[in-house]
Amino acid sequence: MDGFSSTRWASNYANDSWFQVDLGEAKEFDAIRIDWELARAKTYKILVSDDNQNWTSAIKDNEGIIAAHDGKETVRFEPVKARYVKFQGVERNTDYGYSFYEFGVYNLAGGGEVTPIDGARAAVDADAKKLTIDGLVMDGSLSNVHLKVVDSKGKVRYEGETTSTETGGFQFAIKLTGNLKGTCDAYLSMEGMSAPVKISFEYDKKD
Repeated sequence: MDGFSSTRWASNYANDSWFQVDLGEAKEFDAIRIDWELARAKTYKILVSDDNQNWTSAIKDNEGIIAAHDGKETVRFEPVKARYVKFQGVERNTDYGYSFYEFGVYNLAGGGEVTPIDGARAAVDADAKKLTIDGLVMDGSLSNVHLKVVDSKGKVRYEGETTSTETGGFQFAIKLTGNLKGTCDAYLSMEGMSAPVKISFEYDKKD
C-alpha cells in the first residue's frame, strides 16, 4: 500500500477482522501480494465487490478459504474486475490479530507494469559483517534468483543464486569481508528479465 517495510497494518484480536482497499474504479487483477508480520493469518479469504455491499470470493476452490504462509506470499486466481478488494480473516495463527507490512493488488497477466521481483530489501548488520536480502518472486513459482553485490568502488563482492519458495519468497544471508565503506549496490535478476532489480545499502566496517 505504501511501499515502506517499516509500516504495517494490525487488526484487533478477533478472527473476523478485515482490511479493505478501494481502487477508485473497477479494475482487472489476478493476484494479491501479502507481506506478513509474525501475527499472520492461519486462514483467510480474498473478497471482491463493485458496490462495497455485495461480496464474492476471488478464489473459487475450498469455499474461498486460503491457508496463509510465513513471510511474503502471492495468491493467484482467475482475473476478476472489481473496485473493492477485501482481506477477510477466517482464523488467526496467533493470539494477536492479523498484521502485514504490505498488501498489493496486481494484474500480472496484464504485463508491463509489474516487475517479476517485488518487495526487495536489504538489511545490514555491520558488526557481524552480515547482509540479508529478501524479496518476492511475483508469480509465486519455484524460481532461481541471482544476486550480485557490488561495492562503492565497483568491485563485485558476492555472486550467488537461490531458489524461491512455493509462495515466492526468497532470501540471501551473506557474510561480507574486506574493508567496505560507503554505498553498495545489490542486483537481483531471474531468467527472462530485461534488467535486474537494483537496491542500495550503506556499509561501513573495517576488518
